[in-house]
Amino acid sequence: MNAIALLLVLLAGSYLASLVASAGKGRTLASGTGALLVGVLLGPRGLGVIDGLVLRTFFTLAAVAIGWVALVVGLEFGFVGDRRVRSGALLLGNLAGLACGGAVAAAVGLVLWRLEPSAGYLTRPMDRVLALGVGAALADTARDAFRWGVVAVGARGPLADLLAELGDADDLAPVLLAAAAFALAPGPPGPAGLALSGGLRLLAEPALGVALGLMAAVLFGRDFRRNTVLGVLFGTSLTGLGLAAWLGLSLVGTGFALGLTLALASRHATELRDLALRVERPILFPAMLLAGGLVDPLGHPRLAVVVAVALAVRLVVKLAQGGLVAGLWPEARRGGGAAAAALTAAGPLGVVIGLAFALSFRGEVGDTVLAAAVGAAVLGELTSTPALRRALRLAGELEPADDASGGAEARP
Repeated sequence: MNAIALLLVLLAGSYLASLVASAGKGRTLASGTGALLVGVLLGPRGLGVIDGLVLRTFFTLAAVAIGWVALVVGLEFGFVGDRRVRSGALLLGNLAGLACGGAVAAAVGLVLWRLEPSAGYLTRPMDRVLALGVGAALADTARDAFRWGVVAVGARGPLADLLAELGDADDLAPVLLAAAAFALAPGPPGPAGLALSGGLRLLAEPALGVALGLMAAVLFGRDFRRNTVLGVLFGTSLTGLGLAAWLGLSLVGTGFALGLTLALASRHATELRDLALRVERPILFPAMLLAGGLVDPLGHPRLAVVVAVALAVRLVVKLAQGGLVAGLWPEARRGGGAAAAALTAAGPLGVVIGLAFALSFRGEVGDTVLAAAVGAAVLGELTSTPALRRALRLAGELEPADDASGGAEARP
């Protein structure tokens, strides 16, 4: 299939996936799993419409989606709508994210060692990149699952607010883990013969994002007109993506630093968040569709085992962290064990990280990280969506009649 025809298939598929995500009155696939599943259907183990060559053909589309989602996550970091996330939830969320990602990375390293004992435990650079990459992709609790899911069922109350905060509180952890993985990778010289060491790359990512964020904040401060804002945002984000790709940096880390800097430095942060969120879904769904289409669970001998172990470890760690949340916040205890299970949600940020690894590390590393991210999103949909509804009902924030009919007509 030629590139133009494939682009039309991607757009049509993403439109159908968006209909799945916006219909059903509370039974939505809030984390974007609908687009992922359509992509898997079109992928190499499905209809075969999307194959490995697509990654090169649509490199720019995927890179723009990665940078934009990371920028939006940075803009929203520490906020749920216009409300700040409580400092305790923000601290616990990021520590929990680092703990989950670290546990997954350690387990992946153990699996790699057991499958190839002669290599040692994470002694090879690309094994470390693979382990940290899978940990980064699985560290996050999907903010979208609570932002879209709670609105879809029309729930209001302390537990709904807490879950929304926790879903938004751990976004820094996967970004840091992804940045560390990129810094550890042996990087070839850039087009100008420039080769940065791991430490310099780790510092260059936030520095580049901060510099571009400050530049954009200055531009917005002089002339903030809604019809030009998106142009400035796209311009600065594309500049950052181009420089990050040229230097071998993480697109996710650069985009996140840009968005976070804008949120802190611009007095128009609220308006910027609203505008960026409106554009996120039209960009996100083709990216999710592409990510699903590029997953090949049988593409490498070790892939299935690594992904299965990583998903199992993530599930156990997230459930344990949910128990800790119940011990710290009384409103979480009202949701019972279902509130803990709701925290197993995964989604766009993890998939975007997986897609970033697939773009930068062709072969086993990129394919395994992407497969783990997609698997976590699908598994999280199966475990967290019904658990969220049950927890809200137990807490008295979702009436049985509303739950039976699917919730309110509200949409995100």
